Amino acid sequence: MPAPMLEAMQQLDQWLMLRMNRDWVNTFLDRLLPTVSSFAAWIPLFILGAVCVWWRGGFRARAFLICAVLAALLSEGLLGGPLKKIIGRVRPHEVMSDVVKRTLPKARPQILALFRLPDVAGHNRSNPDAKGRSFPSSHTVNMFAVAAVALTFFGWRGWVFLLAAALVAWSRVYCGVHWPSDVLGSAPLGLLAGWGVTRSVDALWRNYGSRWLPSVHKAYPALLARARASE
Repeated sequence: MPAPMLEAMQQLDQWLMLRMNRDWVNTFLDRLLPTVSSFAAWIPLFILGAVCVWWRGGFRARAFLICAVLAALLSEGLLGGPLKKIIGRVRPHEVMSDVVKRTLPKARPQILALFRLPDVAGHNRSNPDAKGRSFPSSHTVNMFAVAAVALTFFGWRGWVFLLAAALVAWSRVYCGVHWPSDVLGSAPLGLLAGWGVTRSVDALWRNYGSRWLPSVHKAYPALLARARASE
């Protein structure tokens, strides 16, 4: 890419970063988006939701849950983590002193932080020696991977997962920990990962499910086929 074009893109990224992080803000978003962005606080609720789906859901709901967990784990392990080290892009709050960083306070257990006001810190000290871990955004990759699984299983009825993924991506920029281009580049990575995992698991079930669970495979020869009317 020509240097002038690259510089223009970087300037646009910085301009949009400041608009989304400092100008297009309000007290409601200051409370909502750091809460959305804090996965650590949501882990108990994620686990509870997964248990409920496994306990009360039918075959397709359980298959969706398996694919969603695999997609999130693989996108983090094979995409998010390795690419962060390879690319080494620094986070905005580490190189721009005028970026506002918003986080939930520490709590024990961390889920209690969901009921507390976020910490807001401006005037960050620039750190030129910071180790870059900005691209891709793991939160964005993982959420869009799960959204892709939902869309593949349920069609546009899975729109709520896509909406949640977009909200998380927005929150990462709003909270000052990712550039806009980080989340824009991470979203297609997640969608591709989720789609690939779902199609791969479906192919494995079609070809080998009769060996593993013959009675279940007879009723459901494909993960993505229409569910029985009783479900």
